Amino acid sequence: MKYFLTLISLLLITQICEAKCGGGIAVYPEGNTINVKGHIIIEAYGWGKSHELLNQLGDKHRIYLLSEKDEIDLVQRDYKKGEKSWSQVLLTPKRELTLGLEYVLVAEIKHPDDELYLNLRRMPRRGGMDRARWTVVKSSTENKSSDPIEATLKTSNVQKFGCGPAVENRYTTNDEINNDQFILTQILEIESGKLSEYYIIKTNDELKIGHGMCSGPYKFKRNNSYKIRFSADYVNEISEEINWVSCPNPWENEEKY
Repeated sequence: MKYFLTLISLLLITQICEAKCGGGIAVYPEGNTINVKGHIIIEAYGWGKSHELLNQLGDKHRIYLLSEKDEIDLVQRDYKKGEKSWSQVLLTPKRELTLGLEYVLVAEIKHPDDELYLNLRRMPRRGGMDRARWTVVKSSTENKSSDPIEATLKTSNVQKFGCGPAVENRYTTNDEINNDQFILTQILEIESGKLSEYYIIKTNDELKIGHGMCSGPYKFKRNNSYKIRFSADYVNEISEEINWVSCPNPWENEEKY
């Protein structure tokens, strides 16, 4: 009986960890609209083949936007591999989208088994399971690579969870940077000279830099020091004219138990 209860406990713990530490994909913008330039990010997190499949989109696997009037192929413009089980691909249409039309995101995955890892037909969208779809609108603000981003540190901490700690800085930005906007972010580890970069999507008026319990784009090493800089969305390089700003190591604020 004791062995049976122990086995049940282990299974429950495993299920809880898998539920929080599993894999999945997300598509941005998360909202219902997109601008005529049609920039899209698909992001994979956790374990599995989805990271490999992302890097094949636009090459081995066709991906496009479909409307009632036409279809437009998407081109892979950039691919980023995060430091802790995250990756993303930046896609752009071959031509501008048509104002007022609704477009649906479609991927032709050649092998049915691969859809277990990258299924764009059924994914969490707007409180349900649906395809990613957007109505094209004229953007009220669109940053250029030369536009400065004023980022202010909000929090820097480590949170302990059952399967691992979340180690994260959170920044607020100037009001011109909208939610769902893509911000190319570079972090330099001063001791090693290692440069890491990733497109951070502004969510809930914040930029989250680091990683959660099981995955994330950046890792901070204990006792190391960092600096960071941000560039406006839709570019795949950061101008050397953009200044570095302070990036505290969240481990410095770790609570001791």
